[in-house]
Amino acid sequence: MMSKITKRMVALLPGKELLHNRGVLYALCMIALLQIIMYGNVKDFNSITMLLMIGFLASFFSKNMIVILGVAIVATYVLNYVPYGTISEGAENMDKKDKKDKTESVDDIASGQASLAEKATAPTPEEQKEQLMDSLQSDFSEFQKIQESILTGMKDIDPLLTKAEKFISKFEYYSKKLGESSETMKEEPTE
Repeated sequence: MMSKITKRMVALLPGKELLHNRGVLYALCMIALLQIIMYGNVKDFNSITMLLMIGFLASFFSKNMIVILGVAIVATYVLNYVPYGTISEGAENMDKKDKKDKTESVDDIASGQASLAEKATAPTPEEQKEQLMDSLQSDFSEFQKIQESILTGMKDIDPLLTKAEKFISKFEYYSKKLGESSETMKEEPTE
């Protein structure tokens, strides 16, 4: 039933041939992929998930990929980039002047307290140097531990390397002997 309604609505649209155009489909696919790459680049995984979920939900209402991709792209854009002030709900009778005054005073108090907190917790240059030295010393001690473990590993592997060298020299010796015996067999006349 839903597809019949959708078909009737599509038939009424003046540009319905665009809904079956491959160029439009490929363009929307590229836009969707570029949006996914862009959101991934800025690590906005919520927007990627939203784009995919809106596309998935739109597929229940239409089987046309142009419609599905278009709805997903536009809805994700609207939800990400349209300011919340333009989409409002309720409080239509509230005086706008009172609302602005209240928000401005709250914003002023919050920004003042935030700047005071930053100044109070900001380390001095001497404290920054001390923190840097502490982190450097802890990293150096970790490096020394790793260095010691590498050296003990090298000491443990040294006997194995000497055994392997002895085996290789024995193998080369036997291969030379085997090569000499096969050459003498070739030189002997056959009767």
